[in-house]
Amino acid sequence: IFELMCRSIFNGGFNSSILSESWSELRGEFNEFDVIEVNNFKNLTMQQLFERFQSFKNYGKIIACIQNAKVFMEIQKKHGDFSRYLENFNEFEGIVKDLKSNFNYLGSATVYEFLREIGYDSAKPDVHLRRIMYRLGLLENDKDNHTNRSKIHETSKKIALAVGTKVSVVDAVFWLYGSGSTEYVQYGICTNNKPKCNECELKTMCKYTPP
Repeated sequence: IFELMCRSIFNGGFNSSILSESWSELRGEFNEFDVIEVNNFKNLTMQQLFERFQSFKNYGKIIACIQNAKVFMEIQKKHGDFSRYLENFNEFEGIVKDLKSNFNYLGSATVYEFLREIGYDSAKPDVHLRRIMYRLGLLENDKDNHTNRSKIHETSKKIALAVGTKVSVVDAVFWLYGSGSTEYVQYGICTNNKPKCNECELKTMCKYTPP
């Protein structure tokens, strides 16, 4: 679970295909993400950290993972297991709020990605989903705030229920529609710049007017 948390942190704002290619090297530098060993990295000087992680320059995320190791261990000690800690919450948004307040670099979108990675069926309310749902009139604006994150999650659940699929599948379809920048497919229709409105199957429902 700790490795998946760190991977979600590193994946935020980073090219996923490049991260996948370099992940085995990063795992080695992090001692296979053994939480006890990562916690011990706090005893290293900044120069030692620079030398150890010289192939990966995002030191903010590196330091965040080291700091998060301590919090992760404290939660394990208190609850006996990290999974038991998660089971204490009755509402999904309660988990989101607590994780964001306790762990560094688990932001508004990253925390949803982490929860999805560990088995929660959720939608990641990133810029692409916010843009599409705003243009469809499902959100009042495309800002990153609690109201929009909750609406995106609930709307994705309703769509998933209506078509008989998982929320994560709905999320993936919206993401491809809004970005499409993967190593396997280039599909973006409802992009931020130069959206392909003429090709969009949802244009009759859309509130967006191209400049």
